This record gives sequence, C-alpha cells and structure tokens, in this order.
Amino acid sequence: MIRIPAPGRFEIRVVDGAANPYLAFAGMIAAGLDGIKQKTDPGQLNLDNLYELPSEQVAARKIEVLPETLDEAVNAMTKDSVVKGALGNDYAELYLKVKREEWLAHNRMVSSAERDHYLAIY
Repeated sequence: MIRIPAPGRFEIRVVDGAANPYLAFAGMIAAGLDGIKQKTDPGQLNLDNLYELPSEQVAARKIEVLPETLDEAVNAMTKDSVVKGALGNDYAELYLKVKREEWLAHNRMVSSAERDHYLAIY
C-alpha cells in the first residue's frame, strides 16, 4: 500500500542525511521552479520499486538515475546552471572545489574492507 502524505505535505528521499538541508532545498526549489518555467514534462507517475526492477526495464522506461558517487554528482553540478545560480556562482564554485578535494581524499584512502580482502590475496 502506498501512503501519500496529507495535502500540503511532501516527502523527499533523495537527499543524503549528511547534506546541508538549506543547500539541498535551495537546489530542489530552483530546479522545480525552472521546470515550471520551462514547462518540463515530469513524465509518467512511477509507483514501482526501482530497486526491484531490472536495470534494462529502468532504461527502457527512460528513467534517469541520480549520480551514484560524489564524483558523478560534482560533474553533474558543474554542468547545472540552475543549481549553481540558486547557490550563487561564487559559492557554487567554492563548494565544487571542496567536494572535488573530498572525492580525491576519499580515493586516496585504503578502507579496512580493502585491507582485509587484498592482504589475504597477496
């Protein structure tokens, strides 16, 4: 059973709990307003659990997926003039620079899972 929030309420599940809610909502509001201004077709309502659908069906329905890594998200935001405009270009560029550095630092780390797996092999 699908439970729709009461009138005047909505639920957003795509924002990571570690995100700054003010920046996240600023970006979402700007994107929504741009969609209204551009008269963007939101597509058909989807009530399926996309985690249960094979990726081929998701692609066949032309359902776009969100970035899966911080690197993909930074690359997407770099090209997004609407979100950058909502945050202010100077702040957006600083934010992107910090997030790129965060991604590079993450990739330089060796996780305990990697140590456990690879040390046993070699």
